[in-house]
Amino acid sequence: MHETGNGVYTSEPLQLNSNEKYRLYIKTQFGKEYQSDYSSYQSTPVIDSLTWNRNNDGVKIYINTHDDHIQPGYYYWKYEETWEIHSAYYTTIKYFFPAGSGFATSIDYRNPDHSPDTTLYRCWVDNLSSNINIGSSEKLSINHISFPIMEIEPASRKLSVLYSIKIKQYSLSKEAFRYFGILKTNSEDIGSLTGPLPAELTGNIHCITDHAEKVIGFIEMTQEKESKRLFISNVQLPGWAYNPSCSEFKVDNSEKSFQENSGKYPTSVSETAPGGGIKSFYVTEDINCMDCTIHGSPVKPDFWP
Repeated sequence: MHETGNGVYTSEPLQLNSNEKYRLYIKTQFGKEYQSDYSSYQSTPVIDSLTWNRNNDGVKIYINTHDDHIQPGYYYWKYEETWEIHSAYYTTIKYFFPAGSGFATSIDYRNPDHSPDTTLYRCWVDNLSSNINIGSSEKLSINHISFPIMEIEPASRKLSVLYSIKIKQYSLSKEAFRYFGILKTNSEDIGSLTGPLPAELTGNIHCITDHAEKVIGFIEMTQEKESKRLFISNVQLPGWAYNPSCSEFKVDNSEKSFQENSGKYPTSVSETAPGGGIKSFYVTEDINCMDCTIHGSPVKPDFWP
């Protein structure tokens, strides 16, 4: 395997046999050697569907899968989510700060045709899962699972326009499932007065050049299965009631207003132009209300409708 950057190692596609066992061998540039225990290759069933429902707690998204050939089944899931956000206001004009000036001396249109700057209005936010999502059918009579992979709180901005999620699924051995269960407890559930005590975390990889060195990690060969992308639109959620809590107020197009407001309210939101000139315009206290690029990218993803 070859390092492709940032500690990620890749290889050409591997033709693994479920009847064989495999292990990973690592040798560092300093001569230390590490080796995992032998483990069987895990074949992963396909993801049946992604579903969701809405209740008073918001929206809950489920991954549904099954495997009629194995019971119980143990699973690990990762997800990538994207959602579209809109600024509360379009922005048309901006303050103009000449070189060497401590405050604005005028306002100017953002675009030559006086149109709104839509690059600050519509953006997309990406997020990759960082928590440990595991589930099993140990307590079920059949290996059919409906796992709540994502919970979105009521009135969240995630569902203010359009939201999307895609999930990757991996089958685990019972030993790997137990390891990730302890890791989840130690990293996510500890900290409260009623929370569990940290448990001893041991994996299946060892230092063979220094047996006293404690190594944390679990190595297993497993197949990756990917779901179809799920979309949820705000139109499907009547009364979602996302509120950006934005306000605006009118100021005069004058040198006095520039001195008083340009430092506190750096960007204008909209403008009025009676008689062809800008007599007054509007500003907002929070730049988040008119610049979506603070939280996301103005570049539309290829998969977005």
